[in-house]
Amino acid sequence: MKDNYNINEIEAYLNKEMSEAERIAFEQRLEVDGELAKEVEFHRAVVGGIDKAGVLDFRVMVGEVHQELKGEQFFEAKTVAQKPETKVRTMRFGRRRILSIAASFAVLLVAAWWLFLRPISPEQLYANNFELPDNQLTTQIEDRLAATGFGTNKSALRTLEEAMTEFETGNYVKAISGFRAFKTAAPQDGLVAQASLYEAVALLELNEVTEAQNLLLDLVQNDASTLQEDAQWYLALSYLKIENTATALEWLNQLNDSAEYGTEAQRLIQKLK
Repeated sequence: MKDNYNINEIEAYLNKEMSEAERIAFEQRLEVDGELAKEVEFHRAVVGGIDKAGVLDFRVMVGEVHQELKGEQFFEAKTVAQKPETKVRTMRFGRRRILSIAASFAVLLVAAWWLFLRPISPEQLYANNFELPDNQLTTQIEDRLAATGFGTNKSALRTLEEAMTEFETGNYVKAISGFRAFKTAAPQDGLVAQASLYEAVALLELNEVTEAQNLLLDLVQNDASTLQEDAQWYLALSYLKIENTATALEWLNQLNDSAEYGTEAQRLIQKLK
């Protein structure tokens, strides 16, 4: 396996820290570069072992490895007579097995460090949990365009459709411009709230956090909006992004009972306490 791949790039992919455009480009490389794919799977396996440590009690993990080694009689030794008065202890395993056992203990040590010593910053929690919202808007736009005749926001809907195309390809500056043009052209349209949500997410991707938060707050305060929980989730993440843990916790606590975000919100709350 090659050793000249960019480890930071692989970790960014596994931690979902890439932009949508970067992720797509990286996955296209994975399809044609078998060595890179193997490297990614190796790192995924390591991360998986560490994630397991986050679920299991660390003492249980130690016990599991101990029992495995005990079952293979690793802790026993056989004796070989050299002289009548001398006995020599010899190992039962070859070098490969010994290295495998050493690797098991190494994973345990890494897991201990990860669980108990390594600090996780709010900004890192933001990066680990931030995902672009599913694109449910393009289908709605297409349905509207197919159902409406001339003069019923058709031009504005085309603008919104183009903005979503830019959003999906990671061209956030153009996407934001399109979202704003749509809202100006059709301020009473039923898709304005969704355009604002995607605009806010695009702003977060560009580190325009204050502008994003203003849009998200408007959605939360809009009693008629069905996107309030989505807006609360991205608000919580936005405050993690700027390392305002206290405010992030306030928004996460409001999502405790959410069917969509409750589990993730509770998990983040535990990490932030």
